[in-house]
Amino acid sequence: MRRVGGGNATQPLAALLMKNLSMPVNCQSAEQILVRCGQWGPHHFHDGLLRRAGVTPHFSEEVEKAAEELAEAAAIDGALSADKNLENRVDLTHLKVFTIDDALTVEIDDGISVEALSDGRHRIWVHIADPSRLVQPGEA
Repeated sequence: MRRVGGGNATQPLAALLMKNLSMPVNCQSAEQILVRCGQWGPHHFHDGLLRRAGVTPHFSEEVEKAAEELAEAAAIDGALSADKNLENRVDLTHLKVFTIDDALTVEIDDGISVEALSDGRHRIWVHIADPSRLVQPGEA
C-alpha cells in the first residue's frame, strides 16, 4: 500500500481516502469502497466479513457431496420427496425474484416478486429461504 506523508505522520493512501469520505478507517470501509467502485462484487464484501469472523468461504468435501446429492435428487424428482411440507408449497420458480436483504446481510435469504394475473391484477410474493426443508441440524 502506498503511503503519503502528511504532517508528522505517514498515513496509508486508503486511510486518507476513507477520512476524506467521512468513513471510519477500518477494513469494512475499505471493502465498501471497493464494492462501490465496482472493483469487488457485493458478495466479496460478505466474504471479507466471514473471513474476519473465522468462517472459511470453502466447504468440506462431505458438505459439497451432500449438496450435489440434494441437487441431483431435486433434478430427478422435480421436488424433493424428503420435503415433509410439500403439499403446502407452491412452485414459484417461474418468477423473477429480487432480494430484499440489506447491503450488510451475511446471508441472502429474503426476496420479493410480482406475478401478473390473468384478470390484470398483480400478486406480490414474499420469498423466505427455508433451508430446514432439506437439511436438518447435525447433517452435513
